[in-house]
Amino acid sequence: MDSILGNYSVKELRQMIYATNIRQYSELKKADLVKLMLRPGNSNRFRGIALKSQCVIDSTGVVTFD
Repeated sequence: MDSILGNYSVKELRQMIYATNIRQYSELKKADLVKLMLRPGNSNRFRGIALKSQCVIDSTGVVTFD
């Protein structure tokens, strides 16, 4: 999962986190965003994330998969 999240930009990671109502992430760097997403209480929210080449994030932050 860590390698999959590493393929996304900081902006894309923040959009995914925002969509799950997790707070206090705006000042975090990419490595810290990934750690936040992989925490035991949060990781199940991101279980369906695929490789970047397999999904699209639209301007509203909605993630769809090809």
